[in-house]
Amino acid sequence: MIKYYLKSAKVYLLQKKTYGFKVSYKSKTILKMKNKIYFIIATLSMAIAIAFGALGAHALKEIFDVHALEAWKTAVFYQIVHSLAVLIILVVHKVYKMYSINLVLNLMISGFILFSTSIYLLSFNSVWGIESLGKILGPITPIGGLLMISSWIVFSVKIIKTKQ
Repeated sequence: MIKYYLKSAKVYLLQKKTYGFKVSYKSKTILKMKNKIYFIIATLSMAIAIAFGALGAHALKEIFDVHALEAWKTAVFYQIVHSLAVLIILVVHKVYKMYSINLVLNLMISGFILFSTSIYLLSFNSVWGIESLGKILGPITPIGGLLMISSWIVFSVKIIKTKQ
């Protein structure tokens, strides 16, 4: 249902050629709904990261070797930092009235999900011992990192282009 509303808002904006500056009440409501979804994703991601951090500090300390535990901590760190970044970007977007930040948020969220999830699974691979898992997940981690880097670059370009 949300996809339908977002699609109809996009069609409406393209038909009216307003590009976000003079939009109808319905379009503003739909755009606010999308921001709410980003807030929910970021806050749930923070909760998961904190739970995983506690899990790594207590329960997994006895199971993982030192290298896997450090990788786990790295994944938790990047997930926390980029979840906070999503929240900050949403606030900056509102304060500076930046036009569209969906690309920035989509790149960042998909980046930290790919990056952190692949490291979480690779950390468990030290216990499971499945060699093919490392071959599959190994390339996913840098792809997630590249998505996070590109989100920061796109965001800086958007800041530069902001007229305020």
